[in-house]
Amino acid sequence: MCSVKGTIDRRGAILAAAGKVFHAHGYAATTMEAVAAEAGVAKGSLYNYFRNKQDLFTQLFAEITAGDEAETDQLVAEDILADEKLQKLIDNVFAQLERYTAIGGLVLEFWATAARQTSASSVEPQHQGELAEMFEQMFSRWRRQTGAIVTQGIESGLFRAEIDPEVAASLIVAVVDGIIVHSILDVGADFGPHSLAALKRGLLAALSAWADTKDQLDRGEL
Repeated sequence: MCSVKGTIDRRGAILAAAGKVFHAHGYAATTMEAVAAEAGVAKGSLYNYFRNKQDLFTQLFAEITAGDEAETDQLVAEDILADEKLQKLIDNVFAQLERYTAIGGLVLEFWATAARQTSASSVEPQHQGELAEMFEQMFSRWRRQTGAIVTQGIESGLFRAEIDPEVAASLIVAVVDGIIVHSILDVGADFGPHSLAALKRGLLAALSAWADTKDQLDRGEL
């Protein structure tokens, strides 16, 4: 009988092997045989841990993002001011850029596969893929976490009361995702310490000036 630790170790080894194969060949071209060969196990052994290739791919994504979600949960719960939380949130993203870049092909493959599943589900909603559903849940969670920080800032008087936390959170998440994509694609953008400082200053300034922008929009001046 296999021990629990042995099962966890074997599953982890398979996920690590799958990450290498998916990164090198992409989702469509990857086969369970190739993953088994990389992991040094029989193909049939994979099905003791994963139902199929999609399940393997989905669980790999969950494994990669679990640590990030836990860190953000901990940050949101900290007893510090909202502006400090927002800055630490951005700091965490920049600290992870090197890791995201190293597994960039895999990250983009996750997004592309989820996008294809979302597109397919628009035709047949009952057939939404697991990865697309996981992405939707992940981004909803991230927007809620960021929105909670913005709400805290509004309630404490740090941010303007006219701010819509949901809109602000969506914009912040979109900016952060854009940075991750640009870093992965290596399009020549500078994401060093100066960029980090400028981004944090810009976000805090935007949250402070939100009401002025809203007033201008209401008056048709923007």
